[in-house]
Amino acid sequence: MNFSFGAEFVSWSMKLNLFIILLLLSCGRSSKREVIEKYTNGNPKEVIDHIDQNSYVLRELYSNGKIEGEKFYKNGVQNGMQSHYNEDGEKMAEMNFRNGSRNGVTHEFFRDGRIVFEGYCVNGKFEGLSTWYYGNGKIQTKGYRHLGVDTGRWDYFDSTGALARVVEHKEQSQPQQ
Repeated sequence: MNFSFGAEFVSWSMKLNLFIILLLLSCGRSSKREVIEKYTNGNPKEVIDHIDQNSYVLRELYSNGKIEGEKFYKNGVQNGMQSHYNEDGEKMAEMNFRNGSRNGVTHEFFRDGRIVFEGYCVNGKFEGLSTWYYGNGKIQTKGYRHLGVDTGRWDYFDSTGALARVVEHKEQSQPQQ
């Protein structure tokens, strides 16, 4: 016996196999975006964008759809950059998290992107030099923190950059966050 199949059967069979393979690959997968909360107008207010099985980004959105804030998570714990934006989409702040605590450089920005504040955190508390800036780029205030507490000499400048006053911090009862 000689079995021969026409090209139409082979083509149909290949399409069916491809369809079955694609169907199997898509089974068990959830969508990459999960809407957590919506505005009354139906637009998403809070969403989770899955990166992989263990990582995701939690995004808070303005009612116009632009991102208000985003936080990265791995295994349910905040890890990586956290950013905040104004309604025009301009970045207003960024900070790094490791194992659920703020760790690393923290920046806050003017609307034009220049830095307003720069500081460094260790385990959720400011550590080392913290600096604030005027809109003209001159330093407004700078001083050191240890475990979130202002310590040592803090310099305060006027908007021209001239030193206006100096405060010496000895001890503080309430740590700053």
